[in-house]
Amino acid sequence: SPETRTSAEAPSLMPLEFAAVVTFDGPSRELVHTAIAGDVPLEPAQPWPIHRGVIGRCLHTATTQYVPNVHADPDYVVLSERVTSELVVPIRFQDEVLGALDLESASTDVFTPANVLAFEAFADQVAGAIHMASVNDRLADTTARPDEVLANRFLDRDIQKAIDSLPEEFRMVVLL
Repeated sequence: SPETRTSAEAPSLMPLEFAAVVTFDGPSRELVHTAIAGDVPLEPAQPWPIHRGVIGRCLHTATTQYVPNVHADPDYVVLSERVTSELVVPIRFQDEVLGALDLESASTDVFTPANVLAFEAFADQVAGAIHMASVNDRLADTTARPDEVLANRFLDRDIQKAIDSLPEEFRMVVLL
């Protein structure tokens, strides 16, 4: 039954050489392999140029890239000689591309239309998780600095008091 399958059986269900979630690294906008599974010569957090390879094409076009024969694709970057096909799915939240799901296989027929739809749905779920993690980080940052937040509120009140104390003819100049 599906509930009793072990991780050792998983490769026979989906023969992938490796899978990776690639996201943007903040202001540098370089790509970082956030999560990697399989036999690949990359380490998580290793930067990857945003314009490079099939991943770069996926991010540039914000569309799923299915490459049935990587040897015929000029954008393909060889990480494993065994790989023959690649599927790269953009991870999007609303209109913003957050990264990509990169899947590579030694099988030329692994990425069926049904599998592509499933991976696109999975990428949507990953996008939601990445977005919520970002919201939580911003919230944690704000709650970690309550004194600063309050100081800014008091500063705004102090500025408003100062403006209110000015003669009417100067208020408009200050507000401009």
